[in-house]
Amino acid sequence: MLLVLGANPAWQRLFRCRRLEPGEVVRGERTGMVPAGKGMNCARVLHRLGEDVRLVGGDDPRGTFSAAVQAEGIGVHAFALAGEVRVATTVHEADSGRTTELVEAGPACAPSGAVRLASTLSELEGQVRGCVALGTLPDGLEASAVLQALWDLPGTLIVDSVPLVKGLQTDRAGLWIKLNEEEWQGFGIPGEPVEAVLAGFARRFPRAGLVATLGARGCMARLPDGNWVRRRLPAALCVRAVHPIGAGDTFAAALLQGLAGGQEPSDALGWAVALSWASCLDPRPAWPDPVTAREVLREVEAWA
Repeated sequence: MLLVLGANPAWQRLFRCRRLEPGEVVRGERTGMVPAGKGMNCARVLHRLGEDVRLVGGDDPRGTFSAAVQAEGIGVHAFALAGEVRVATTVHEADSGRTTELVEAGPACAPSGAVRLASTLSELEGQVRGCVALGTLPDGLEASAVLQALWDLPGTLIVDSVPLVKGLQTDRAGLWIKLNEEEWQGFGIPGEPVEAVLAGFARRFPRAGLVATLGARGCMARLPDGNWVRRRLPAALCVRAVHPIGAGDTFAAALLQGLAGGQEPSDALGWAVALSWASCLDPRPAWPDPVTAREVLREVEAWA
């Protein structure tokens, strides 16, 4: 079983219009809301890839969000939030093909949330072969408590969360830290290349794999054995992108599937690049077509 921790969920709504005119009345059509947020995005991708996946995350007091997740066939283990789940709206402009993401702040964690999270992870420990923790944390849920609960899980552990990375004190076998380029640079000196930031982190976390996603330029990674891997798709393919939001969540899902499934890190990174590219072809966040991704997988190339 693969485990996804997404503590700060969201409802996702897609609004389609001809173009977005600031200051004007914009008419269009909207879809119904579906469960989302970084954790749900990642869990949905893994589910569509045929994996046995469980989502651990926050829920509203009535359990509405969890019910919607379960309706998609994804197992969920929820802890209580102090209010309603936030809403994220994707605005897609037909004329330009652009998308804009409007994201609300989420509610705080209920007082029982941290205890419930720890007990859930402890109960699932014997069934897990890999886990990824993504995104922000609701107020009231401390990074140290989350990391303590995650640390004893077996197998691959991917941390794709700035607050959790800030809370890391040590590394362990099977740990991977994955952030985008801008997030990594927030840990370095202004203007410092992301490769130098990763090299600095490697001195603090020598057993960890360190991955930077670079948008259309693919990714680079410093592996636990000290080697560097860089993977990308040809630039001609990248111009087809429609909606990059959610591509990072898709990348994390593919990387977890590959590493937990025993792939070599270089192959897992190549698969993650291909699947995240496919995610960008759909205006819905993190909604890749696996068939399309496999078709371009052979186009993934190394770069220096």
